[in-house]
Formats: sequence, C-alpha cells, structure tokens
Amino acid sequence: MNGPHTVIPFGGWTISREGVPQAPPDGYTMECRICKKDSGLRFDSEGACDWAATHVDQNPTHTAFHEALGRYWRAIRK
Repeated sequence: MNGPHTVIPFGGWTISREGVPQAPPDGYTMECRICKKDSGLRFDSEGACDWAATHVDQNPTHTAFHEALGRYWRAIRK
C-alpha cells in the first residue's frame, strides 16, 4: 500500500502523493456490484459506506459492493 510519503521513481520522473495544502482530499465511491449504482464521489469513506448501507436496506439482495479510492498524485521531472 502507498502511504502519504511514498515516492515512486520512474524514468526521469518522481511520482508522489500531492502534498500541497490546496490539494483535494481523497475521494471515495461505493458501487453496487449487482445493479452498478454508486454513491457518487464522497470525501470520506463513512459517507460512501452510509450510502451502501442505505442501498442494501432498500435492496436486500444487493449485498456485494466495490470501493474505489481516488488519491491525488503529482509527477515531477528529476
């Protein structure tokens, strides 16, 4: 797993997590694997999980979900 201080060298580039204060927060989405509906982009994992709990409550056979996590990275030429 890549932590906030991970640096990945690649060719003439260094790729690392976006570290500036104005960088967007991590984004989370939960998608129902049965009907493909999703939570939409949330900026906390709890919000995405809340959506999944509501969705399964309304659709009791929809018990499988996929979580997508979006993190912001930046490439800098060495």
